[in-house]
Amino acid sequence: MSGSVLPGDPLDRSRARAVPDRDQDRGNRRQAVIGVALAAAIVLGAWFVGGRTGLDEIGSGGINQQYMPSVGETAPDVLMIGPDGVPVWLSSFRGQPVWLNFWGSWCPPCRSELPDIQETYVDLAPRGVRLIALSIDQPRDQATEFARANGATFPVYNVPSRSLFRDAYDLRNVPTHLFIDAEGVIRGVIAGSLGRDAVLARIEGFFPTLPAVPAATPAGSPVAWDDRRAAVVSNGERAPNPGQAEGYE
Repeated sequence: MSGSVLPGDPLDRSRARAVPDRDQDRGNRRQAVIGVALAAAIVLGAWFVGGRTGLDEIGSGGINQQYMPSVGETAPDVLMIGPDGVPVWLSSFRGQPVWLNFWGSWCPPCRSELPDIQETYVDLAPRGVRLIALSIDQPRDQATEFARANGATFPVYNVPSRSLFRDAYDLRNVPTHLFIDAEGVIRGVIAGSLGRDAVLARIEGFFPTLPAVPAATPAGSPVAWDDRRAAVVSNGERAPNPGQAEGYE
């Protein structure tokens, strides 16, 4: 019988196998669609949770901000070793806007941003912004030598270990930048590297009264500041010598 397929014929068996194969293909497609949907749900969930916990703000405060003083609070005081080796309190700089940069020469992002920090320092120092480049977790000389070898002219401050100020600044990200106004109030907290354009775009928001034109600078240079005057704290008493401050030897 031409054109007919008898039961048990090989062609009949191949057609019988084709039906479950098509069912299997449809099952595989359904599993793939479900897998994609689950992956999308996981991504969306992570995005939502990340936004709620601050992960979406890394680089502009974010996670680090949970452990740092908040914008609007008075900046906690911290004892630092100044560029000339004399201890100095952060509160000594009241009366001028301060850009406090926690950094270290051991930190790759800090090394990368150093040229931008230097350029921005030259831009802002004549306008009265005081850059405190506070190196941490290393000897002062090591940080200073690295900065000078890479063309930095800004003054380098030091705290040998972040454990010495952890109660005030529980630092979890390096670099971290704080912008503190002349009254000592924190106006900005930014975790992560900062470029020159990013600082200049934000600086007037942090310091609205900042003069638009350079103010008069000592000795005709934006870096010719007398750091020794800052070694006198607000009550008129001199800060302790390095040997008298525990942990600052």
